[in-house]
Amino acid sequence: MLDKYIKTKAFSYIYSIVLFAIAVCIILVGWDGFGGETGGIVLVNKNMYTGIQILVLITAVMLVVSSRLTDAMQPAMMIVVLATACYDSADEFTSPSFLWVAVPAVFAVIFHFIKYRKPFRIGKSFWGLCAVTVAVTLGGIGSISASDYFGGSSMFYVLGLGIGMVVFYLLVKSQAELDTPQSIARVMYLVGMLAAFSILWVYVSNWDLFLYRGKFLRPQFSNNLSTLIMMAMPFPLLYSSKRYVDFVSVLLMYSAMVFSSSRAGLLMGTVELIVLLIVYSAAYQKGVGGIVRRVMFLGTLVAFFGAVWYVLPQLATLGGASADEGVSRIDIVKQIFDGFISSGETRVQLLGRMKGDFASNPIFGVGLGYTGNSDIYNPVKGAMNWYHMWVPQVVGSLGIVGILAYGYQLVSRTVIFVKNRSLMNLTLFMSYVGLWLMSQVNPGEFCPAPYAMLAVTYFAFMENPDEDIFLVEKFEAIKKSLKNRRASATAEIE
Repeated sequence: MLDKYIKTKAFSYIYSIVLFAIAVCIILVGWDGFGGETGGIVLVNKNMYTGIQILVLITAVMLVVSSRLTDAMQPAMMIVVLATACYDSADEFTSPSFLWVAVPAVFAVIFHFIKYRKPFRIGKSFWGLCAVTVAVTLGGIGSISASDYFGGSSMFYVLGLGIGMVVFYLLVKSQAELDTPQSIARVMYLVGMLAAFSILWVYVSNWDLFLYRGKFLRPQFSNNLSTLIMMAMPFPLLYSSKRYVDFVSVLLMYSAMVFSSSRAGLLMGTVELIVLLIVYSAAYQKGVGGIVRRVMFLGTLVAFFGAVWYVLPQLATLGGASADEGVSRIDIVKQIFDGFISSGETRVQLLGRMKGDFASNPIFGVGLGYTGNSDIYNPVKGAMNWYHMWVPQVVGSLGIVGILAYGYQLVSRTVIFVKNRSLMNLTLFMSYVGLWLMSQVNPGEFCPAPYAMLAVTYFAFMENPDEDIFLVEKFEAIKKSLKNRRASATAEIE
């Protein structure tokens, strides 16, 4: 009875609004401004950690009372947004104070998949996950040290990106018939708005600092929140098929990403925005509504280019500003465009290291746990020595096996979308494209939680159910075939 009520449209909207309000309140009471040597670290207090614990408990409750995974996904994804502000807090999240909420959460997961269990089945994207599992498991074999391979961080990523994603796929796929992709769309829409609010709140709460510096603020979570925003931007466009006002959310998310000072978000987010406006202009083809939306999307695209190439530079002299004021304004406007990357920057150096890493072990690469590049990039506790770029990560860490595995997965995921085209699947696919674009200049898809898990979830829902293989039936068929072969062999001997 309770599960039936939870699935009603009225409850779903109220639940989403209340969760969003709780997350906003946690930000308001949990942030203490900026700190650190560069002034870019968001300082959080105990209210932030308490708020996250509350959301963990809400997640656990929804796993128990609701058959839909997305009802638990909403508070879980809001935890992700809030946790980005908790810089270098691995010790806090693994402390005894968090164990008391982790235990019921684990039991809730177990309960959910027992109570609401469905037959395990696999679709087309399963085989790409298997290929990647082989690549990340064998990565570094023959070159990486045992201590690096079996280190805590290394095992987390090897297992998380490999067999962990296979298991996660089986669990999510088994629950797909109890849920809907529309629920995923609502979750990601809210995630994007919460991420945008987090960035804009940095400016609201530090307005004097912004004016004093005369340049964009640089919160440490800018890349992570920009990744979430890039994954979220397609979903307001999906909703705009019914409500024009949702288009404003796309512009708000993009603006917040620009103000985050994430160069990765500015570069790849701009590419994504342009692609989205063009793609969705083509997607809405019927009736007056389709024409209006095409004009609106393409008009925004033209206005965007006009703002970049003409309007923004004019701000330097707007209102008869003095020379000093003009320099200050142009700095604020253009700082994100000038000096975009230098030759001595970490990513450039790691790009050079990739060549040597691949050459040292071209078949399997140097492995995800390789620490030989720590002189260039030394991560915080719990992270690995990223290349911060998708292609070098695959080539350098996983070698030829990784290139084939990730290449196969990328192609197979694209084929799944092409064969099952719909407006919803277009939105899920474009969200994945946003993640993939960000992964070219940031860890992105190589983070098991939440990014790789979100990608797996998308394609589990995008697959054609008519093509699924039910594992119980498959195993029974294999057993029957083996039994017949043994019977035939016995008959021949006699």
